[in-house]
Amino acid sequence: IYPFFADAYTVNLHAGPHQDSLVARRAAFEAFAPPPDREALCKLATPTQLVFPNTFLIWHPDYVSLIGMFSPAVGQMRWVHTMLIPPDRTGEDWTPHWEKTFQLIEQTVFQQEDIATAVAIQRGLSSGANADFHLGRLEHEVLRFHRNIDNALGGTLRP
Repeated sequence: IYPFFADAYTVNLHAGPHQDSLVARRAAFEAFAPPPDREALCKLATPTQLVFPNTFLIWHPDYVSLIGMFSPAVGQMRWVHTMLIPPDRTGEDWTPHWEKTFQLIEQTVFQQEDIATAVAIQRGLSSGANADFHLGRLEHEVLRFHRNIDNALGGTLRP
């Protein structure tokens, strides 16, 4: 998905433990006026919402990914991805488009990139090889998320 997105242009807003994120697409730098509605905005950026603690809405240009992540046990994760499509774009004529789109985002982006990276990170952390964990400057929301989890469980993560 790299060809579609500008590198390191994102903004995050918070409402309690919930989060709105906006990641700029390359097309945003070609636009000269603010987008008039959500559909136009999704062509310029990808709005994402985290509904704490485990639900994401990712607003793609022509559909929405609804993602739930559940941990049935330590070291296990269940991923549920549902594609929400506009009611005027359903039916047999649209089925091949949505199947191809779902496979692209689910199998290529989410499974082969995002989840594979998360699994590799967890494997590395579980090895105990590193005493510290350093986040990149665009990863500050990871710490915020873990603090919110800790607060919800009544813990005391250090600042």
